[in-house]
Amino acid sequence: MIMNNPYIKVFKNKSYAKMFFAYLTSQVGTVTGLTAFAFYLLDRFSEQPYYTTLAEIMYSLPALLLFFLTGVLADSLDRKKIAINCDIISAILTLIILFSIHLDILPLVFALLFIRSGVIKFFEPASISIVKGVLTKEEFPFAMGLNQMLMSIFLILGSSLGATSYWLFGIKGAILIDLASFLISAYLISICKVPREVRMPNGEIKLSELKFPNIIMQFKEGINYIIRNKILLSIFVGVLILGIVEGGESVMKLFMLKYKLAPADFQIFVIWLNSIYGIGIFLGSLAASTKLIRNIAFHHMITYTILVMGCTHFIQALIPNVGVFLSLHFIYAFTIPLCNIALFGWLGQLVEGSFMGRVQALINPVMMLTFTTTQGLIAISFPKLIEIEFLFFLVGTCEIILFAYFAISLPHLIKKGHSNESEEKYI
Repeated sequence: MIMNNPYIKVFKNKSYAKMFFAYLTSQVGTVTGLTAFAFYLLDRFSEQPYYTTLAEIMYSLPALLLFFLTGVLADSLDRKKIAINCDIISAILTLIILFSIHLDILPLVFALLFIRSGVIKFFEPASISIVKGVLTKEEFPFAMGLNQMLMSIFLILGSSLGATSYWLFGIKGAILIDLASFLISAYLISICKVPREVRMPNGEIKLSELKFPNIIMQFKEGINYIIRNKILLSIFVGVLILGIVEGGESVMKLFMLKYKLAPADFQIFVIWLNSIYGIGIFLGSLAASTKLIRNIAFHHMITYTILVMGCTHFIQALIPNVGVFLSLHFIYAFTIPLCNIALFGWLGQLVEGSFMGRVQALINPVMMLTFTTTQGLIAISFPKLIEIEFLFFLVGTCEIILFAYFAISLPHLIKKGHSNESEEKYI
């Protein structure tokens, strides 16, 4: 019975297992480093909260500048080599960040965060494309469920490790963990056996052959591929709205604890917040991946979880009690994997392998367009022009709008016959 579990079967795929742990190891290190760096900035510049937002912008902005390159390279060059080189370069940049903090050169730290983030942007399209290639179309949604479940555990570990490392060893200890994670990730990918047709789905192409006009042409092919598939196009419109949600979410919970609910003990409550977030994602992933993913249509799962998210943010804006605030955050976290498993599992079934890199690479810049704009407006306007409650109302309103958009557009498109065979069995 256990051996027939689809998640056990997926994880028995050694190539997927190594890619999975490589990605999670890298994420744990990144979460550790960014959590510690946020504490470092809030401690040192407590009267200047825009520094924390600026660090987030440095992490997200490269997606807007490199989006036309990352996916094209993932679909043209050796995906395995791209992933390994991204980890190695990121480790080197992390080491330089460590020395920059030691020398107290903050502008250089922000610049290096920006460059490292740019390098990391090439990693995800390549790694996701490899995962899709080593799994069957039916296995991919279950892989997304497994990814969400186990990532929640590492999210708890990474956030707590970031806070603990910062308290015990300072910012440098957390950055060393970040550095080690990239090296471990690179090693795991290097020993992963990936078929040639998955690494280079469009044949062997040398980097020297990728002239700028050719890159633009392949990028346009990816755009046209999305436009031709109306369901994909509808999902990308939703991703644009989700960018506003993520832009507010990235800082507003921290600001709510720091400046309203628990100013004296906000660091402790941040650990609680992250732990509750991880537990919520784990339980939500478990609920989604046991029966829901098999019995509920993907578009229904996406639509109604977004409605729940919007409602929790509206209530959080009105609740002055930190305990209730954290409880609502658990409900929000519980719904995230239900939405993500359905969204990315469906996406993996809709997209052909030869276009996966370009489609995956376009998700981040589309989201980052509104994500970065939202963060920039927060950096300028908070706390002088707007109060923290406004951010929760803004995010909640966007989620309600997105619920209405998906509820109207997705069923209509599916009824018109734009869904593929793998989606039809879930309707």
